[in-house]
Amino acid sequence: MDQRLTSVKYIGKRPEYIDGAYGTRIHFVQGESRMVPFDTARLMLRHVDVYAPGEEDAPVASIPAEK
Repeated sequence: MDQRLTSVKYIGKRPEYIDGAYGTRIHFVQGESRMVPFDTARLMLRHVDVYAPGEEDAPVASIPAEK
């Protein structure tokens, strides 16, 4: 897996969103940018109505470990 990080901004309609589509469980607040793994960001950014390129100074998203 690629270890680079890319900034992704959540622009969807919900005030808050927890990613379930890609299994990351990253919590976003509308308009918030998070640094996510490059491979996942590439998939997220295909959904232009939900995600957009984010700010480079965004915090790194913590991805909860699977139980």
